Amino acid sequence: MTTLQALLDAMAVYATCHVAPQGLDVEVAEIAIHDFSWPQQPATGALVVGVGAGDDQQTHGLVRELGQAGAAGLVVKDVEVGNRLADEARRSGIALLSVPVTAQWSRVTSVLGSVLSEAELGVPSSDAVGPAGGSLFDMANFVADLIEAPVTLEDVHGRVVAFSKQVGEIDAMRTATILLGQMPAERMEWLRQRGVFR
Repeated sequence: MTTLQALLDAMAVYATCHVAPQGLDVEVAEIAIHDFSWPQQPATGALVVGVGAGDDQQTHGLVRELGQAGAAGLVVKDVEVGNRLADEARRSGIALLSVPVTAQWSRVTSVLGSVLSEAELGVPSSDAVGPAGGSLFDMANFVADLIEAPVTLEDVHGRVVAFSKQVGEIDAMRTATILLGQMPAERMEWLRQRGVFR
């Protein structure tokens, strides 16, 4: 198992913890995606990704359910965090985290799942970092093992096509690139100025 703190560290500066009434040492058992059109019973220790969650009655109800189920917390987009939602999370005893509104949920769940998988198995699972069998994700992991550093593969437009497991220190630029699905504009410009992209 891993903790909320470890997951926040993996997300570097791109995740914000608004409230954590039980502290950040709370163990996270799984990453779950909540779909309001087909709600599932939340699991104890789950960190729930609230796709479509807002500062509204429906999400407040979800927060109460998560608290009753013993979930670790809820992740929403920054724009959805208001005082009422934070207060509800505090009363319900769960952490409330947010990611930038521009972050792609698939990237967020991939990073979180990868960290959780590494903590449980010592290595990332193929489900967390990409399909097995000669994929670009496998190539990224192979190179990362060779150079003992994390790898991100982008196309000529800076869009992420694959990434490796985390190796060594957390790199805020790499984390941002993965979560946004493309290299931040300022980094692209920096590389263009040095002739990497034309």
